[in-house]
Amino acid sequence: MNPSEASRRPASGRPRRRHVDSLDPKTRERADRLFKRLPRPAPVPDPSDPALRQWVIALNGESRHREVTTRLEQRWSFVHDALTSWPYEYLHDPKAHFPSLTQFLERITIDDPLLKCHGYELPMLALRQLPALRKGRDPSDPHILYSGAPPDEIELTQTAFEERFFRKWVFGSWPRETHSLVEYSQLQHVLHELKRQKTRHRLWSHVVEDLLSGGTTVTIGGTLYAAPGPGWDERLSVRRPVSEVARLILATKWGCDFQAAKEILVALRKEAPIAAAWAAYHHYLSANPARLADIHRIVSWQFPPLLRWPTTWPVIAATPPAKDSLRDSNCPNS
Repeated sequence: MNPSEASRRPASGRPRRRHVDSLDPKTRERADRLFKRLPRPAPVPDPSDPALRQWVIALNGESRHREVTTRLEQRWSFVHDALTSWPYEYLHDPKAHFPSLTQFLERITIDDPLLKCHGYELPMLALRQLPALRKGRDPSDPHILYSGAPPDEIELTQTAFEERFFRKWVFGSWPRETHSLVEYSQLQHVLHELKRQKTRHRLWSHVVEDLLSGGTTVTIGGTLYAAPGPGWDERLSVRRPVSEVARLILATKWGCDFQAAKEILVALRKEAPIAAAWAAYHHYLSANPARLADIHRIVSWQFPPLLRWPTTWPVIAATPPAKDSLRDSNCPNS
C-alpha cells in the first residue's frame, strides 16, 4: 500500500466506499441546472434580536402606550393569525407555550426587520402584501393567494420568516423567562461575602474546593444548588474568581455548559433595560384599566364571536364605550 492510499483509509482500517451516482452524466447535468433555477428563501433576520426591541426604552407612560397601540393596529393580521393558530398548530411542539399579555405585546411590536430578497429590502409588514405584486397577477383578484403558480423567492422568504416569527418567537421561549440576572448577582454577592469571611487564614481556591467537592448538593446563602460534576476544577481559572464560580453553579442548575452560561448572562445584560421598560408598561396597564381596554379593543374587535380574549390575560373591567369610537360598538363581549 503506498502512503497516499494509506492516508485516504479511514481510522477503522476499511477502505472508503466510493459513491456511485445513479444518474447518467447528462441527466445529472439537467437535474443540477433545474435545482439551481429553483427559487430559495433568502436569509431571514432573527425577530428576537434586542436591536429590534430597543424602541421601548426611550418612551414611557402615555407615549409608550400610544406606540404600542399604533404598532398593534398595524400588525392586526399577525395578532389574528397568532391567536387563531393557538393551540392547534403547536400541540406536538413541547417547547411552545402561550405568552402573557406583556410578552405577547413585546413580541408583536418589534421594529420592522428588513428582509433582503429578489433585489429588494422589504419590511416584514410589506412582505405580506407582496404576493399580489408578482408578475402577471392582478392585485384585485380575490384568489390571488390561492393561485396555482409556483412560489417565488419572495413568497418562500415570507413563509420562512413567518414560521420563525410565530413558532420560534411569539410562542417560543427565551433566556429572560427561564434564567435570571438577579439570581446571578445575588449569588455573586453571597460568594463575595463567603470569601471575605473564609479567607483570613485560608486560600480562596481551597475554600472553593471544599465547597464544591462536598457531595451532590451545595448550600450557598441558604439556597440549595446541585454541585458540579467531576472535572469542575478544570473549567475554572487557577485563582477561582467569584464570577466564574457563580457561573459554574448556575450552569449546573440551568443544565448547560460553562460557556453557554456565559453567553446567556451576556444576553440577559442586553435584555435588562428592555425587560425593565416592559415591566414598567405592565404596571402602567395594571394601574390604568382604560388603557388595558384599549389593547382589548384592538385585539378583539374584528374577531368572530367564537374567538375570545385569552383567559390567561388580565380580566377586562366593564367600561362604557366611547361616544366617538365606532370600533367599540363592534367589540364582542369577552
